Amino acid sequence: MKDNKKTFLNNTHFVILIPVLVCIFVLAVALFIRPTEVAAAIESFKNNALNTLTPFYLWLGLGVVAFCIFIAMSKYGNVRLGAEKPEFGLFPWIAMMFCAGMGSSLMYWSAAEWISYVSAPPMGAEPFSQQAQELAMVYGSYHWGITPWAFYIVGAIALGVRYYIHKKPELSLSACCAAVIGEKRVNTLLGRIIDIIFILGLLAGQACTLYFGTPMICEILHRVFGVERSFGLTIVIMCVVTMIFMVTSWVGLGKGMKNVSTYTAYAAIAIAIFFLVAGPTLYELKHSTQMIGYQLQNFIEMSTWTDPIGNSGFPEAWTAFYWAWWLALGPWVWVYTVRVSKGRTLRQMILGMVICGAAGDWLYFGTVSPTGLWMQNNGIDLVGDQAVNGTESAVATLLENMPFGTVLMIVWVLVAVFLLSTTYDSVTFTIAATTAKRLGEGEEPNRLYRLLLALVIIATPLAFLFADAPLSAVQSAALLTAIPIGVLCIFSIISAIKYLRKDFGDMSTEQIIQAGKDPLFVPRSVLEEQGARAAGKEN
Repeated sequence: MKDNKKTFLNNTHFVILIPVLVCIFVLAVALFIRPTEVAAAIESFKNNALNTLTPFYLWLGLGVVAFCIFIAMSKYGNVRLGAEKPEFGLFPWIAMMFCAGMGSSLMYWSAAEWISYVSAPPMGAEPFSQQAQELAMVYGSYHWGITPWAFYIVGAIALGVRYYIHKKPELSLSACCAAVIGEKRVNTLLGRIIDIIFILGLLAGQACTLYFGTPMICEILHRVFGVERSFGLTIVIMCVVTMIFMVTSWVGLGKGMKNVSTYTAYAAIAIAIFFLVAGPTLYELKHSTQMIGYQLQNFIEMSTWTDPIGNSGFPEAWTAFYWAWWLALGPWVWVYTVRVSKGRTLRQMILGMVICGAAGDWLYFGTVSPTGLWMQNNGIDLVGDQAVNGTESAVATLLENMPFGTVLMIVWVLVAVFLLSTTYDSVTFTIAATTAKRLGEGEEPNRLYRLLLALVIIATPLAFLFADAPLSAVQSAALLTAIPIGVLCIFSIISAIKYLRKDFGDMSTEQIIQAGKDPLFVPRSVLEEQGARAAGKEN
């Protein structure tokens, strides 16, 4: 890792940072002063947006999956992001991307999402019927499977080529779209507006993650230690998460984030294995097998189901919302993934993210979710618990009724806290990288600046929690920026196509592989840019 001597003052785009801080402050103050009215206004926007844009989100989800498959399977999959050896080993690299991309939300929803589907199932199934229960197992894993991880990697293709092969020092959403908006506009007002939208979308989407995670942790601590559930306890949890993040951030990616992500991933896998061994093992294996098989057979149908006749609202409330949420968070993961993927090929980056990411999610939805359904069918009313006491109570009840339930709840909380801390680390890294004027290969943003950003990021979810805003209002906030980011996602795909065709279109697979090993390789677009610049100077 290079020592980054650039300071906060001389290497920060304040034209991006200041508008973002103003927006966060205004939203936080509005939620503190008029929580009901603000939450209602945001929710009204969400309902109108989803009713109108559900087909757009569904087609975009299917499109990014198809695009990622094409790049991974074509000769362009051999394009290497830098001629050096990979900076991180295989498992630490995968763990860093997975822990950053999922956070504690995976733990929350793998335990609870099926409850909503059983009582209000998709595909016109009768509530609580056999079909409803089977679809409940399938749809949770679908919403956390291949499509989300395709959203999480698609923009990293163009950004990775531009950053490592074209040697452009920006890591931002505007840089992902450079081939469409023009290289000269990346550092103009248009580029700044794109980056402001990206950061606001990231903060809104991240508010959802923290909004889910902290009440769950509070409820489990209440069950285990009898501590009172309060806003003060929430602040304590956020402080603990922030302290862990501050340590890992100060140490740096190579030691801090890598080690925390690796050990947290091991612990998360151990929890899933415990559910498989201590829970209804055969029941879980049958459901997980059917879960994967159903998706493979019906992926396109599930990706395009809009329910125009039944008009149940399921596609809007769940699938379209999830795709919008992944969109809002997507550029954050693009930037972070590119930074930790030096030396990897595009194929490795895509498959590492999509296959390993989906497998990690399916591990939880194939063990934790079936265990909850088994409990529901054997006298433990988790559906009723959720209806009366809230989703976090149902999650705690599920854990409590497992063998060694108290120990499991403690480990569950610890893993959730560390997942939140890795999320914080990657979010602040991404925002700091986006607002940096230059960030060369191997460099990291200013550490003190990242710590300052962590304190700022807490404001949005704390405001929602303090105002006791409903979940729908928090979800709605993420959609405010998902619409323009959806358009910019398309721009990033077009940029990737332009870069790859121009730089590698006339090269064979072997030539691309050899170019990836040559540290002196200069792509065609860069040579043309250098030639045009030289001609301009001569004139």
